Amino acid sequence: MNQLKGHIFYRLFYFSIPLLVVIMGCCIVFTHKIAGPIYNMENKLEKLLAGENPPLIVLRKGDELQELADKLNATITTFKDLREKSSKNAASPKWLKQSR
Repeated sequence: MNQLKGHIFYRLFYFSIPLLVVIMGCCIVFTHKIAGPIYNMENKLEKLLAGENPPLIVLRKGDELQELADKLNATITTFKDLREKSSKNAASPKWLKQSR
């Protein structure tokens, strides 16, 4: 009986280690699918707030937060358009502004 308990223990032990490795691997992959896009979006927003014109957010296939990235891309595009319009208005002569 004691030998049977030891045999069961070793089988459980040798089964649990590969299972633990698989679970850890899945966790790492899943967290990268979330953490990567968050880092990318944060980086682009910091550049936008610093006054730069960052490129649009491009996520890898299979990454999470695709919808949020699309909305942030729309926001970045709107900011770029507004900056472009305001710089054109600031660069035009005063007499042209008054005639409008």
